[in-house]
Formats: sequence, C-alpha cells, structure tokens
Amino acid sequence: MKKILIVLCCAMLLAFGLFEIRFVETAEENQSREREFAQETGDSETRVVQVYTLKNAKAASVAEAINNYQKAKQKILSQSQDDTTLLQLEEEFIIVAEEKTNSLVIEAKPRYLEEILKMLDDLDREQTETQRYVDKMIRQTTCETRMKQIVTALFGYHQKYDCFPEAFTTDKDGKPLQSWRVAILPFLGEKELYEKIRKEEPWNSEYNRQFHARCPRLFQCPDAIIVHPEMAAKGLTTYALIVGETAYPEGGRFSLDREHFLDGTANTWAITERAAPACWMDPKGNIPQEEAEKGIGGSPSGIGIYHDGFALYHESTHDQQGVHASFFSGDVKFFARNLAKDVIKAVITPRGGEAIFIYQYDDP
Repeated sequence: MKKILIVLCCAMLLAFGLFEIRFVETAEENQSREREFAQETGDSETRVVQVYTLKNAKAASVAEAINNYQKAKQKILSQSQDDTTLLQLEEEFIIVAEEKTNSLVIEAKPRYLEEILKMLDDLDREQTETQRYVDKMIRQTTCETRMKQIVTALFGYHQKYDCFPEAFTTDKDGKPLQSWRVAILPFLGEKELYEKIRKEEPWNSEYNRQFHARCPRLFQCPDAIIVHPEMAAKGLTTYALIVGETAYPEGGRFSLDREHFLDGTANTWAITERAAPACWMDPKGNIPQEEAEKGIGGSPSGIGIYHDGFALYHESTHDQQGVHASFFSGDVKFFARNLAKDVIKAVITPRGGEAIFIYQYDDP
C-alpha cells in the first residue's frame, strides 16, 4: 500500500481507539506488564514488542497529540453509525510511553507494526509541528466522515424512491428550483428544516432565502472554511455532484441498475469538492462534466478549492495537495492534484466501461 494510504489507514486505526497510552516509570515495570498481558491474553507469540526512541518530540507530547486526535475522532464518529470496529478491535494495539528514556514501547501484531512505526515517524517532530499534523488529520477525518454521511443519505433516498435524487428539481416549465441537497435533508436528520422549505418555490425566493444561512454542517468541509471564511455565515458549500451527459444526469431517472452503473459503485465518484463555493440550495451549485475533465485545479468552476483567483488545495498528511472524493460505494479517498485527466474522466462516468483500478492512482 502506498505511503499516503498507509498513514491515513494508521491514523484511522488510532482514531478508532485502538491505541492505549499508558505511562510507566521504568523499562522493568513495562516488561513486567508485558508478561502479565501475555499471560492474560494467551497470544504472546502472535505479538511483537518494539521500542521506538523519539529523536525530536517528547514522548509525553506525542502521547498527548495522539490522545487529542483520538478524542476528536471519537466525537466525529459519534455522529456516524460505523462504530463496530471500535468494539471488535479494542486492545489490538498497546503503546507505552516511557518518559525517562523518551521512548515508546509498542506491542502489536506484526501486520500492524509497520503502519504504527510510520505513524510515529510523522509524529516525531517539534511539538508545534506535531500538533499541526494532528489538527490536519482531524480536519481530513471530518471531511471524509461528512462525505460518507452524504453518500449514505443519497442511498437512503434511493432506498425509499428506487432512484437517486435529481441534480435539481424543476417547476412545470423546466426552470431549476432547488438542489439535490435539499432533497436528502430528511435522510441527514434534518426533516424539520426540509419541511419548512417551500419546495415549489425557487431556492432564492423571498421566502426561501431565510434558509441559506441554515446550511447543515455536513455540507461544509473544515478545510474549505479555512480558505473561504465566509462559507459558514452565508451557507456555502464545496461538496458537489459532477453533472453531465455521461456523468450524474441533470434530469431524468438515475438509479443503481445495470443500465446506469456499468462500471460499479466502487469505481464511480459520487461527490467531490467544487472549486468555487455555492449556496447549498442553489440548483446550479454542481460541477459541469466538461470542467471536471480539465483536472483537479484545472478550472475555477471545476474540481479544487479556489480563493481570490488562486488555486488552493487540501494538504494530505504528507503535504500533498489535492481534494477528497467519495465513491458511490461510500469509500472516501484523497486524490493528489496531478491525478491524470483520463482517470478523472473514467471515475466520473458510471457507465464508461473503463478498466481502471483507482487504487493505483490515488498516490502519484
């Protein structure tokens, strides 16, 4: 697995509460604890113990950073339904911080050890850099979790109506009224807001304007708000569908049947990040297919994050620049800005028939 996936995967494992941080006074006390643990679990032969000596950061600082990230992630995941892993894999890892030698004693099964060590390599920085890394991971995780919840809501809509919502609703004359985001509100726990909006009126009618500033937080990415501080107050979002003739259709029925999803849900983007923020109710607040095909950062109205005419991007845990995208399968991945245009064309078309394994392209 490539570097960015390894670090993100390990960070997720940290976040699920799989690490337990304990402080001991001496190595002898730690060894005694290890023997007791092995006797209790009966699987000492399946685990390995390794000491990691920190060169820059202090053991206490690294432990505190991990704990802060852990708490933040748990808070984020408390809004999600996916908490089974926490219950099943608790106690898979143990990390013991020994302050006297500024080291960490790691006890883990071999298949996880390499990932843990890579994570610690990233955290072994000066304290300010360590916290910056953790803050970045929190924002990344928040973005990913919100995208997953949006895709879950799309499928909730599909389960009820046997199709996905239209990219925007229209009046009897075909004039656009409101975004697909309004349609999935009941599946995001926002039924009260949904019922207050007048669906027969345009998104910017005198009555409906009052709801612009009530954009659900799930539609706003923390990194995008840093770039565009006005987003929260104005109800703007960067999460968008890519719409077009062979992408997500602007009108008509669109469902999970073979006719529409020849490529499969795991190979097709559902939502990604729009360069220019748009009101969450705006029916035209999506990404045109022809603009998306110009690549990440290729167009102010395409994929990416723009501000004052300059292209800005998320930074991954290794300072790569790019955006997040969620597949219809629910998987969310970070894609570097130099993702090949032919790959983008493939993943935004649900029935293009391209034989592309996307996992080969998310860490150029």
